[in-house]
Amino acid sequence: MRLLKTRVRITMDVGVKKTASFPNSSKSGKRAEEWKKQGNSHFRRRELSEALQCYAEAAFASPWPGGERQRILSHLLRCVEPPKRHVATSLYSTKQNTDEAHYSLLAVCIGNRSAVLYEMNKPKECLADIELALSLGFPTVSQYKLYRRRGLCLAQLGDRAGALRALGASEGSVCTGRAEDQLAAELKTHRKKVENLLQDNEQSHSQPSKGRHCAVYEAARSHQSMGETVSECNHWPYVSRAIKCDYSPSKGRFIRATMDIVAGEVVLSERASAAVLNFDLHLTTCSHCFEQTSSLIPCCWCAGDGYCSGECREDAWVEYHWIECPVSDNMWGKADWMTRVALRMVVSAPATVLKGVLSKGLDSTITDSSKHFSTAEPYAALLSLVSHKDRFSDKQQTAMFSKMAETMMECFGDTIKAYLNSKGTDPHDHSTPEVTSGGLRSLFLHHLLQLRCNSHRVTAVLEAGEVAGRGESVKSSHEATLGSAVFPTASLFNHSCWPNIIFRFQGSKVEAVATRPIRNGDEACNCYGPQLGRMKRAERVAELQTKYFFHCSCPACAGSDASLDYRETVMDAYWCPVCSGAVTDAQWQCRDCHTQLESSDIERMQELRGETERMFSTANVDGQLDLPLLLKCHSLQSRVLHSHNMQLARTCDALAEAHASTGEFGKAAEFCAASCRAVEAVHGSQSIELATELHKLAQLLFNSGQFGRAVEVVEKALPLMRVYHHSPCHPDITELQQIKNLICT
Repeated sequence: MRLLKTRVRITMDVGVKKTASFPNSSKSGKRAEEWKKQGNSHFRRRELSEALQCYAEAAFASPWPGGERQRILSHLLRCVEPPKRHVATSLYSTKQNTDEAHYSLLAVCIGNRSAVLYEMNKPKECLADIELALSLGFPTVSQYKLYRRRGLCLAQLGDRAGALRALGASEGSVCTGRAEDQLAAELKTHRKKVENLLQDNEQSHSQPSKGRHCAVYEAARSHQSMGETVSECNHWPYVSRAIKCDYSPSKGRFIRATMDIVAGEVVLSERASAAVLNFDLHLTTCSHCFEQTSSLIPCCWCAGDGYCSGECREDAWVEYHWIECPVSDNMWGKADWMTRVALRMVVSAPATVLKGVLSKGLDSTITDSSKHFSTAEPYAALLSLVSHKDRFSDKQQTAMFSKMAETMMECFGDTIKAYLNSKGTDPHDHSTPEVTSGGLRSLFLHHLLQLRCNSHRVTAVLEAGEVAGRGESVKSSHEATLGSAVFPTASLFNHSCWPNIIFRFQGSKVEAVATRPIRNGDEACNCYGPQLGRMKRAERVAELQTKYFFHCSCPACAGSDASLDYRETVMDAYWCPVCSGAVTDAQWQCRDCHTQLESSDIERMQELRGETERMFSTANVDGQLDLPLLLKCHSLQSRVLHSHNMQLARTCDALAEAHASTGEFGKAAEFCAASCRAVEAVHGSQSIELATELHKLAQLLFNSGQFGRAVEVVEKALPLMRVYHHSPCHPDITELQQIKNLICT
């Protein structure tokens, strides 16, 4: 099964890694021209994804017009506190582009990118690029192309008045150097196309769609909501009155329910205090808020960051990019994600707060807040997160973190000291001593150690393309890591291998949602990664001890709950030949009838299981499924593995996908139903794992014409989906509701 692991706080191999995907951070008109030529070549061959990437690379590398760049800098400098303004002015005086010959290239690259977005049926993103290209001085002789494209996009979105205005602007700005007959023919064709789009749009809104749902395998989507978070929240973080932070010597700080909480209730909504985007996504995701869009606004000075809006560009620059951008040439390749998150944790705090912490002493500040938590001062909340500095016994890791702190000092130490020691911090305060390199290095090291246990992997579901079926298409998608972030309040949730809280992400924001009812007084727990149903008890305990320095005593690990013990047993159990019960490889005795297996049976089962594992790997290479080999693998597994064994369920899921890709939806539904039964037995009837399997089963039953069963599955899946997807407009919920409506009407 392609079940997603988004409950994890973060699983990481700490260390400085030089990644091959680091973008070249310098602006270069020559490099931009090369990217644009490649984009043109791909576009002519209708290789749209490749063309989009090339035009985006060209736009990021293109120098900005000098006047526009200076206007933006002047505005940004007015937005920051005086110490930053003083230091940033000095930094950016040397960060000037002299590539005057290529200043018009940026607008052309953005305009070309809009053409690709239009062909990819992304009208909103196309419109954003058209506006940006026009504002940057797109060549007058070709502006009619952008106005035409704007009219087509607005017509596609149903904006009749806007489309007709754009059509008029196109006709008014068209190049007059061609023959009148040719020009008249083009205008007539274009006007007809706009009218047809408007007519089609009006008809599609007046008549409900009756087409079948063919998105059988929009691969197991994660539990994130793409809708609004807590709309009534006017401050961050939003913390429900139903929870509070408590403290005990054994648990440290933890979250406890102060009243009964129902499944699906949002108890926390928080923006990241610091977040860094995955470098591989810098062309398609906003570097600040992690919104996914292809119409990014490149940074004016470096080629590494892009933003979904002017607001995000301003917020990023004010908080941290003011210091990153001028030294980006030296930073790329030296600073990994952890180093950059730690930097942003430091520089986003007001100068007076940082100087107060360093003058008082880091250890004293941390001790004062170790048992309490308050969101009144965001940086104090960050500082109070545990670092486990005293538990690091590995000298190699300690030396590695110290080296990372030295890297931060090398890249940013002098600039931050100049910022903090600037007289503009507080001209009337002569008592605060100057910040020293030693104090700043200790602060960097503290944040790096905190991230070892308190960082989160921010995830989203991205489309991965379509697989052709018999006359129908099968969409696929995958979970991607957008970046890494730190959430001070969300980090207070303790771990459980059987959690009652789940995190879902909306860009760089996180929501904590109850997955089942939580009684007043009970602890609310998240899962840090090791989870019942995915890992055995001994493996979970060992990993949590190694990564987070505690021995897990949750109900799943303590063995205090019989139902959880059953799930622990069957997830990896063999099949009893006497009663079909569960046999574990610890004692080789059936849990139900207590039959003791003979050594010959044990050897045969182990040998067959090893053979099926190799067979499954061979049958599933790079997403290409070998149906006959999978069927053979399933046949052998059914002879040795318990019906709720997760390996058998994984094979059933792969068989369902393989049959669906050939249009055999009835057979696919049979295997998906078997997978659902196993998932429910191991992960529970209220789990996200079951919700995603039921979503797939409902679509398969619908496409195979089994409408009665499809309605039953939809009615079982919808309540679960509403828990994990807070927005009622989430695509999964909408799709299931449409299936039910089509069948019932």
